[in-house]
Amino acid sequence: MFRAIPIQVRVGTRNQVAVLQLLNPQCKGKTELFRGGMKLRVGDRVIQQVNDYNHEVFNGDLETIAAVDIEKQEVKLAV
Repeated sequence: MFRAIPIQVRVGTRNQVAVLQLLNPQCKGKTELFRGGMKLRVGDRVIQQVNDYNHEVFNGDLETIAAVDIEKQEVKLAV
């Protein structure tokens, strides 16, 4: 007879990001920026969490990181 074994799984944004980064692994020549305890790389998908009316970016918008500028500590998004 089959008996289910309970497995504790941690869910949440940070854990999902760790799993998704397996799909976009670090490789030579790919710049990384560390923000809020997370690595950001070119090709990563990000979600806007705050409205920015000046740049016409709104809560819930999904974008892809197109470039990472280490000196300015910022990322540029593909539109």
